Amino acid sequence: MKKPDLSILSEEFLDKLMGQENKNLQIEVLRKLLNDEIKAKIRKNHVKYASFKEMIEKVLNKYHNRAITSAEVIKHLIDLAKEMQNMDKRAKEMNLTEEEMAFYDIVCQGEEAILNDEEAKEIARELVRIIKSKTEGQVDWTIKENIKASIRSTVKRLLRRKGFKDQQKMDNIVKLVIEQAVSLFENAA
Repeated sequence: MKKPDLSILSEEFLDKLMGQENKNLQIEVLRKLLNDEIKAKIRKNHVKYASFKEMIEKVLNKYHNRAITSAEVIKHLIDLAKEMQNMDKRAKEMNLTEEEMAFYDIVCQGEEAILNDEEAKEIARELVRIIKSKTEGQVDWTIKENIKASIRSTVKRLLRRKGFKDQQKMDNIVKLVIEQAVSLFENAA
């Protein structure tokens, strides 16, 4: 069986699904499709798709604890599906590649007060350039600590230059950058 494509969650499909009587089946179909889409795309943008996964789990937990109705769950899941569909368009609208978008999301996570949009885009582009230059031609760079250490120190210098002061936040960003770099570029050599 092929992996489902979230594009099947078109307005027409969602309208048909809403018209069905069996709410539990609707919830299960949406949950399955969304989780499959997350599994397929989490490597491209770990921060965003992990947050989508967390949101789905929260909604389903509320439903299982009878805090919200099945109709509310279906609405939340459909809203998440639409938001996931918009993720693909977002990078194009912001004039960023998929890789740059992943690092943009990492850098912006909780840092909106420090960075404006253009600064965050600039940092994302620089992160992709740094990682590609440090990993280019390196076989199995993901298991070589010296390469990871070099990336970490370069990323920290970049973040300090761009105004990041909180060491704990910076360490968290660097950790996420390394994880995303491994996910995106592990077979780049």
